[in-house]
Amino acid sequence: MREEQIDQYRSVWEGYVQQGISIRDGIAEITGYGNAGESSGQQGTNGGFQTMSQDTGSELNGRFTALQISNEEIKNSMQFALGSLSVLCTATSGGNFILSDMRNLAVISNGHLEDIAKYTKVIQGFGEKLDNIDRNTKKL
Repeated sequence: MREEQIDQYRSVWEGYVQQGISIRDGIAEITGYGNAGESSGQQGTNGGFQTMSQDTGSELNGRFTALQISNEEIKNSMQFALGSLSVLCTATSGGNFILSDMRNLAVISNGHLEDIAKYTKVIQGFGEKLDNIDRNTKKL
């Protein structure tokens, strides 16, 4: 590129920048973020990235190790809890079978009680008949 073209592109770029700044200032004025007496903003640190020291690396390594140990303990506790729940479910299903058998026995015993009640009513009627037979046989 020639020097004239570079200068021309720079001037176009500066026009874009100035237009962007004026739009930004207009939006800041509308939304109340103007520089009227109060200013707020953010500042970055100079120098960019900082290298990590050996002490910082060792401390982070220790913290990550402690976090890993903690997570292992949580995992083991969860596995124990799941095992306990499995045993509880097995015991509960066994109890369900026992309750089902008890219900069936109660139904059968109620059937027997109904039969006893039905035949007992018939027997009560025989008592009067036997008394009548006894009275009639005494006169013979």
